[in-house]
Amino acid sequence: RYIVLLRRLPRRMPSAPQAGYNKLAPILNMTRLFFIVGLLSTTCCFGQTQRKNSLLVAEYQKNDEGLGNYTHLVSYNFMDGKLTSKDTILSAPTSKGQNRGSHVRYDLGHNFVYKNRYVISGIGNVIDAQTKSLVMEESDDLIEVRGDSIIFHRNNIITGTGYLVCDLTNRTYGFVNDKNFLKVNGIHSPNHLWGLEIDQSELPCKIVLYDEKNRQEVIVNNCGTGTLLSSYASTMPNVPVYWTDNQHFLYATYGPSGRWMDGIMVTVTIHKINIETKGSEIVAKIDSVPPAVSTSSFSTDPGGTIIFYCAKGQFEIDLGKKQAGPYNMSSVDNDFSIENNSNDEYGRIIAFQSKEIGRVWCNYYNAKTTTGFIGVEYGDVGSNLGYPKGVRVWNNITENWTDIDIPWLSSIIGWIEK
Repeated sequence: RYIVLLRRLPRRMPSAPQAGYNKLAPILNMTRLFFIVGLLSTTCCFGQTQRKNSLLVAEYQKNDEGLGNYTHLVSYNFMDGKLTSKDTILSAPTSKGQNRGSHVRYDLGHNFVYKNRYVISGIGNVIDAQTKSLVMEESDDLIEVRGDSIIFHRNNIITGTGYLVCDLTNRTYGFVNDKNFLKVNGIHSPNHLWGLEIDQSELPCKIVLYDEKNRQEVIVNNCGTGTLLSSYASTMPNVPVYWTDNQHFLYATYGPSGRWMDGIMVTVTIHKINIETKGSEIVAKIDSVPPAVSTSSFSTDPGGTIIFYCAKGQFEIDLGKKQAGPYNMSSVDNDFSIENNSNDEYGRIIAFQSKEIGRVWCNYYNAKTTTGFIGVEYGDVGSNLGYPKGVRVWNNITENWTDIDIPWLSSIIGWIEK
């Protein structure tokens, strides 16, 4: 209607009342502007692609004895940030026993989604979420993933010992015939061509480097006596080591060698070694570290930050700045982070792009994220998170939390984007 008016009205206007038309022109121009803006907005709205995200969760099915000996892998489906439906992907018993068929467990070890399609459980099951089928039911130790191959290791006197490969394309699984496959001793470098081992045969300890043919070389003659342990500790002291890449590794020393007493505070020194040049440098120091009841260690968060764990807390190791700083918020990837230490009054702060989005009684180590979405196992403040109330989800579309109460939650698995 407006287009016809704009085209024809000027030609029908008599010359005498031109001034009246001039007064009407701004209104017509504004009408044209509103029409164009509305048309563009409508086009943009219809042209937008809906965001579809599915959170995969394992849920127990309680039997007559009140035991969760059966699990369902399910997906909670979100459309543009709103929960719309729930689908069952795979159902199976948690153990063979007297049950026939395959068994799957999600309550042991680390579960994750691979290639936006495959679920790899903590005991080595592989499930294809797209075809809703079980690719593999073996219970072997996951080593790593390489393209369409998933590498496991088995140590079993009955069925064999060695490395196995699950081929996702052909859906085959079997031992690797190459006897030298991943055979380097010690803690492997990322490319599996080098290995590190701590020689504790005499004090101070030494660090031994192995090449791909397992030829050994002492690369650190004195790496101390290991973690300073309390008399309450039930483990032996270790020397924590960590590969930063295929050419460098870190190790930590606890003050001078000797015997320690409870109450003594020491300085932890973090060293960096270049295996090619044999060069050594100090990259950080942490003062006033007390005795521990468990050994110290290194790890990397999903964002690639190197974390050192000791009795004083968690520290972020900055190799560029050569310093160790408090690690108060754990990165859980995709711009999300969760407070490390739980607060008795609210639980943990959860942040997105460094901005707080909520406080939830949850753990940070099993949080699952994807672009703009986070899911955590949650409970009432002060409750036992070993028996969570369900899953709490936030996304950056609605910017709201959604609670999914699951009475018998086995484990939160991960996200699939469609």
